[in-house]
Parts: sequence; structure tokens; C-alpha cells
Amino acid sequence: MKIKVFVLDYLLSYALIFALFMIIAAQIPVIDTKIEISLSTQCDDTQAAAEILGSASSVLKQAESCNLKLPCTEWQKLECQVNGTSLGSLVLGPFTGDALMARVTGAMKPYGLWAYRDKSILLIPMGIVLMVIIYGFILIKATAGMFALWRQKLLYQTLSFPVTNRRKVLLYPALIAIFCALFTGFLGSALEQIFSWPDSESSSLVLGVLTTPVGVFAGVVLAPFVEELLFRGILLRFFVERGRLILGSIVVSLAFMLFHGLVSTELVWQLFSYASYFLVSLILCWVYIKNRSLWSPIIFHSAYNSVLFLGYFLTR
Repeated sequence: MKIKVFVLDYLLSYALIFALFMIIAAQIPVIDTKIEISLSTQCDDTQAAAEILGSASSVLKQAESCNLKLPCTEWQKLECQVNGTSLGSLVLGPFTGDALMARVTGAMKPYGLWAYRDKSILLIPMGIVLMVIIYGFILIKATAGMFALWRQKLLYQTLSFPVTNRRKVLLYPALIAIFCALFTGFLGSALEQIFSWPDSESSSLVLGVLTTPVGVFAGVVLAPFVEELLFRGILLRFFVERGRLILGSIVVSLAFMLFHGLVSTELVWQLFSYASYFLVSLILCWVYIKNRSLWSPIIFHSAYNSVLFLGYFLTR
């Protein structure tokens, strides 16, 4: 792999695709605001939807009078009560009247993400906006990476599916991943008995989005493929081809750890998160080096995330 040529191809293709993405996004008229609506009576989802639309009608009229340009809205709060227990607040926004975004939200509706429509205004929950951004950047990275590999005639070799030793290449990494995920979950649970996990509105929003079917698909299928393509299939491969296996594993694991960024404002949880990402990345590097197939870390990564998702759903 000619790293300088690869980086140049990757950056140029990433910049072009990102610019196209932003040009399309800029054509969507948006009012950057939120609506929080108060529900004083007990309700189920159907009643909540009806009251939300009713309470939002005046705000939607104000938005129409602004011609989709000015953020003129009112602030209220949603508290949905079921058997006297609050289900929390639901934040809606932003507004858009664009047909493209309407098609996007329509396609996501069967998978747990939906929006309210009133006349020509589409009221989009922030979760959909967040998921569109996540999907957009994931696909941009994957497309740019595969284009750069294709330019050096390495794409087929990198993504070639194993035809022999499938148990070693595919099954064993999945079994190791399940053990690692269970061990990580056990340590996290033990740590939570001592230090409570800090909850915040932003983390709750991200968690709410990731635990929808669309979010699970992104975490179990898309993210493992794209991250392994970039970290193991490209970055670690550069070191492996030069015989720097240990150095490459450390550098890639540090990059993988930092890539996932800040997950908590609490120091103990941040250190736990960084240590988990670093150690899991080292195992992913070992799996790739041992089998020399990108599908080994992809399967490992997917199985690892699947167990974490399953553990969350079983304990919520």
C-alpha cells in the first residue's frame, strides 16, 4: 500500500462526498428549535400523539408565518403520566418542509424513528436528525476508504470473504467477542455498584436513538464494518506490511480509543471507557494479524456490540 497516495485519495474523496452531503443538507429549509409540550393527564402513546399534535398547532402556525426562516416558537414541557409515573420529557424539533427529509423520515418510521406532520411542516424529533448525521458520516467514511483502496487495486483483496478455515476466521472470533463483552459488562456492573453512572439529557438522547432498530443496525452491522475497514483494513495493514505488528497494534488502538471520544464527564467512567476501547482494539488487532482476514475483526466487533446491546435490553 502506498500510504501517501492512499491518504491523498481518501482525503480528496472524503472532501468531495462531504461537500455533496452538505450541499444537499443546505437545501433543506430548517427552523432550528425545539418544542416541549405538557401533558397533564394520564395517557398512552396514541393519546400522547393526539395531544402533541393539538398542542403544537399554534406553534406550527407561527412557524408557517415565519416562512420557514425564523425560529419563532413557544416553549412548553411534555410529561406523559402512566399510572402516576412520569415517562419523561419528549423533545421535538427541528422543523422542515423539505420533501427529501420527509422521505428520509418515512423510510425510518418502520424501524422506530418517526416524525409528526402537520400540513406542509414536518416536525422531526432530534433522534432522527442525530441518526441521519451518524449514518451520513459512517457512509462517507466507508465510501472514501473503499474508493482509496480501489484506486490501489486493494479493495477486492481487503474485502475478500474467506473460502477456507471459516471456523477459525469467523466462528472463533465471535466466541472470543462474546466472552470479552460479558467480561466488560460484568466489570461495568461491578463498578456501577461503587460509582453511579451519571445521567444527562444528551447521553439519554444518544442512548434512546442507538437502542431503536435503526440504531442497533448501525451499531451491530454498519459501524463494525466501517471501523474495521478503516482501523484494521487500512491503518493496521500499513504497519503489518512493514513488519511493525506491536507498534501498529498500539498506535491503532490509541486511535480507536480516541476516535470514540468522551462518553462521560465522570473521570472513573471515562477511564473505564478508554481502557475498554483500548484493550478491545488490541484484541481486534490480534485477531486480524492472526487470521489475515478483515472479516475476523468485523465478526468480532459485531458480536461484541450485539452482546452489549442484548445486555442493555435485558437489564433495562
